[in-house]
Amino acid sequence: MFANFAIAQNMSRHIELTVQQGKWIKLNLEADAANTQIKVECGTYDTTLIVGTDWIGFKNYYAQASTMRVYGNINKFDCSSNGSKITGLNVSNNSGLTYLACDNNNLSSLDITNLTALETLYCYNNNLSSLDLTDLTALMFLNCFNNNLSFLNITNLTALESLSCFGNNLSACALDYLFHRLPIRPASNKGRIYIKDGTNGTNPGDSTCCDTIATNRNWKVLDYNGNINIVNTNYACIMANPLWVGGVEVTSANASNITGEGITGSVSYIHGTNTLTLNGATITKGKTDGDGEVAILSEIPLTINLIDENEILNSTYPKNYAGILINQSDIPLNITGDGSLNMDVKSSSSGYCLGIFASSNPETYLVIR
Repeated sequence: MFANFAIAQNMSRHIELTVQQGKWIKLNLEADAANTQIKVECGTYDTTLIVGTDWIGFKNYYAQASTMRVYGNINKFDCSSNGSKITGLNVSNNSGLTYLACDNNNLSSLDITNLTALETLYCYNNNLSSLDLTDLTALMFLNCFNNNLSFLNITNLTALESLSCFGNNLSACALDYLFHRLPIRPASNKGRIYIKDGTNGTNPGDSTCCDTIATNRNWKVLDYNGNINIVNTNYACIMANPLWVGGVEVTSANASNITGEGITGSVSYIHGTNTLTLNGATITKGKTDGDGEVAILSEIPLTINLIDENEILNSTYPKNYAGILINQSDIPLNITGDGSLNMDVKSSSSGYCLGIFASSNPETYLVIR
């Protein structure tokens, strides 16, 4: 009779694990609401549980196949400390998840796209080489230490407060790139980023990165013994200065000749002066930003030098489109040179149509010569 009043498992929401067949996998979980049915399925074996809004405690489930699925409205999920028995995890089909612990496994893949409600992620002590956390706007606490990460994308993690990423393969350039994407915190409530731990692991670049990039955004750069003070001015790390042209990110490898499907003519960038030169260039594509595209998207002070006739055209109409967007507050845009720039940035009737947007104070931060 109790089961008759239970909320049936939602088969459209599920978590998928790649597991070792023939092993017992321990899981702990919590549901969105009281009396929620959850189904754990692996091969022909399945178990149905009635779960409430408290952790049920770790229970063991037999892996009859190499794929295990957990169906239902799960709010919190913990599959930590299964060691080599779990090698992959895809939680992208459970958008209501607010808490995920998958540490101390052997994960080489982790798909956490679409988790816009996720607040806490523990995936430290695995075998991850990349981790894309783009647009997880509710995420506050991230532990991803002791993996094989050489790149960490935290774009648009606006709620982030604490990040532990020591014990990876992050170079100085990759750390600076990471620092640039940290959200600006209140001075009264600074964020904490742990990039070094002498006991449990370090990153190759943790002694030569530029920590002032993070501290200027009100983040403390730490190891577990206290603050780290590192200011490096001996190298230029272009990938730490986010700039996209025609949907292509500008890096040290392509700065002298930026090419792509949406770029014709000559486009180049000089790091030392933050100067982007358009020489007879036509840009028809952009980087996705919100619900549209931006032809030139910068998160740094930028000078655009115009040579000959140049164009920015919307080839994806009626998709929303913008010409030039400075994506941080109170940083300048200078447009100079003897050339010209024509922009046609049509948008859908309900969307934005921006030619040039530079901060919230164009009189101060936009200069055209």
